[in-house]
Amino acid sequence: LSRYYRERGYLQARINPPSPQLDPKTGTGSVLIAIQEGPLFTIGDLEFSGNRAFDYDELWSVIPTSSGSSYDPNTLRDAIKAIENIYRGKGYNDVSVTFRVVQDSAAAHANLTFNIDERRQSVIKDIVIEGTQGTKPDFVERQLDFRTGDPLDYGRIDEPRRRLYSTAVYSSVDFQVDDLPSKIPDAKTKDVRVRIRVREIRPY
Repeated sequence: LSRYYRERGYLQARINPPSPQLDPKTGTGSVLIAIQEGPLFTIGDLEFSGNRAFDYDELWSVIPTSSGSSYDPNTLRDAIKAIENIYRGKGYNDVSVTFRVVQDSAAAHANLTFNIDERRQSVIKDIVIEGTQGTKPDFVERQLDFRTGDPLDYGRIDEPRRRLYSTAVYSSVDFQVDDLPSKIPDAKTKDVRVRIRVREIRPY
């Protein structure tokens, strides 16, 4: 019951131990559970910490909550996923997002801070195409949605893979990402190589 109430914004709900109410005459009984719901908490201050790649408005625009919204842990978990997705779309594939809640009991506010550890941005330094025989690497490269110098977005790999299969030229299409050695200590970016291995369908 405590979890039920917390997930609905009643952060100070108190659930008393069950109290059996027995009737010896009838041999029946009931169980009384006294509940003090307390106030319904809403989101108060909403902050982001550790963000450099995106500003406040960019992050705020993608999360499904805002100041004044009812406190809902499920919505906050969705907000974490939304923040991670916007970062991964820009190559921050190792990003870590958590949140911290500080209760303001007097105002029934849950002051919320999303803590973001961006880590390094992965940037495509090199693209290698292997396995072409009857076809040319240029043909494969034209199906790609990314180029060297782009941030590594794994979401942009699935569509080129589907596109290559739809040509009916390849029986196998595999993408592999390799980290490249960094020449700069504590660099803010991480160079990667995208290796694309294809197997052609005969007679190619």
